[in-house]
Amino acid sequence: MEIVMDKEPEYCAIDTPSWITDKLGKPLQDAPDIDDWACNHTQEILDYIQSREGIEYTEASRDNVYNHENSFSDIFVYTIYAPKDCSDYLYADDVYVAIEMHRGGDARGNYGGYKLYKADDLADAGFFDWVLGWYVTRNGENVDDTGRYGVGYSSNPTWELIRAMKNEKLLWSEKRKHFVGWLNGQAVEAMPCEY
Repeated sequence: MEIVMDKEPEYCAIDTPSWITDKLGKPLQDAPDIDDWACNHTQEILDYIQSREGIEYTEASRDNVYNHENSFSDIFVYTIYAPKDCSDYLYADDVYVAIEMHRGGDARGNYGGYKLYKADDLADAGFFDWVLGWYVTRNGENVDDTGRYGVGYSSNPTWELIRAMKNEKLLWSEKRKHFVGWLNGQAVEAMPCEY
């Protein structure tokens, strides 16, 4: 996964295409090629998946990442198809995910046709880790022993770090290629990360 850097910490982003490849791999080449919303072709997609797997599937979830806290460079809509008899699609093997990338403009429309992926264990793969964490050090030593600025502690680790700095600001250091600032009265260095 790549990070899109900015000189302002709140504008650093997860590079969406590299994140999708990291979490889901490459799209299936033999999937139905339709330049339209996946929800308009649910039965066709389910028929394709069921013919590949030989068991019944169902649409387990559909949402737009725009509706939730995220650090993506580009938003997208996802649809998850899971075996009908699985108890928890988050940890199931052989799930399928349709991704429809946004092409710019208003988030309520302008999405490209879907690409279909096959994946195992979306939860452990980090499919729902949509925000950047921060690696914060002082003299090379990690100062975040509680994980407060990492993914999973809060819905927005960037704002956790900015809030903890109180009236101070993280500044981009061109020389060091990371952010510097003051935390609890001491100089720190910070870099966005995926964990």
